[in-house]
This record gives sequence, structure tokens and C-alpha cells, in this order.
Amino acid sequence: FQISRFLAIRPFLGLKGGFIRQPINIKYLDIAQKDSSNLYSGQENLKNNFWGVGPSAGVNTVWMLVNFQSHFLSLFGDFSIATMWGKWTCSDVYNSTLGNTYVVNMNNSSLGSLTLDGFLGMGWEAYFSDCRSCLSVKLGYEMQIWINQFRLATFQLQRLHGDLTLQGLTLKCAFEF
Repeated sequence: FQISRFLAIRPFLGLKGGFIRQPINIKYLDIAQKDSSNLYSGQENLKNNFWGVGPSAGVNTVWMLVNFQSHFLSLFGDFSIATMWGKWTCSDVYNSTLGNTYVVNMNNSSLGSLTLDGFLGMGWEAYFSDCRSCLSVKLGYEMQIWINQFRLATFQLQRLHGDLTLQGLTLKCAFEF
């Protein structure tokens, strides 16, 4: 939708998929003991693996700064939401120097995952072949929030849940024909 000469909004529907592998390796050393010959230590290996797929919807906005007929420079803001049905495979293996080993597995826990995505920055687009093809380059700051994605079952038998946030400078290039 061309709102004005300078502002365009494009809603979209699509399919989003993803997989996340999160290994966490921890080593413990209890230095609070007074007798250094009886130091208690341990090693813990946690895994949080996820894969999922589902519908996505959002809006792309473009604010044209400079228009050179067949190409233009712009500010953009892309926002989307997705819900993915997926499976988690979580495990926790804890080994102590006392010879104790604790193993907890949460295999194939199925649930939906909600994801929010925002991408703000500057873009350049060039049109070719009577506007049938387009080359675009976007540079900006992107942030994804995966709600309640971090799931672990620890050896203390407490389930831990938390959000996963991915953010940083992103460069996107596309050729449409």
C-alpha cells in the first residue's frame, strides 16, 4: 500500500521454520571448603535442542529518503510475529568428584513457540527490466525474541524456562525477479 509519496506499507503472510542447538557446559569448584584436600567439584553438560515450523505474519514499511527514478535510498522497519509448532529435546548430565552422576532427559517435548522479530535500518533498492526485477540491500539492527524458548530439566528436577533473544547488526541482500 502506497500511503504517500514517501511511505509504503506491505503486509505479508508466510511460513517460518527454525532449529536451535544450545549446549551449555559448566564446571564447578567449591573453594569454600576449609580443607583443600576435600574440594568438591563437578561438571554439568546441558542441552536444549529445538526444531519447529509454523505460520508467520508481519508488515514491511519503507520511508523513501531519496528517489533516483530506478533506484532509491530509504529507511525501513520490518516487524513480524510467528508461532511454530515444534519439539524440544533437553538433557542434563551432572558428574561430581564424589562419583555421583545424575542424568535427566526430556525427550520430544512438543509445544508451540512464539517469536517476535523487528528489523530497523537503511536500505537501497534498484529496479531493472521495466521494474520486473529488483536488487535490494538492507543494513540495520535486528532483534528476535523467542518467548519461553529456553527449556531445561536440571538434575535438581526443576524445570527452567526463559526467553531467548537474538540481536545485532544484520545485512540482508535480495534479488527479486
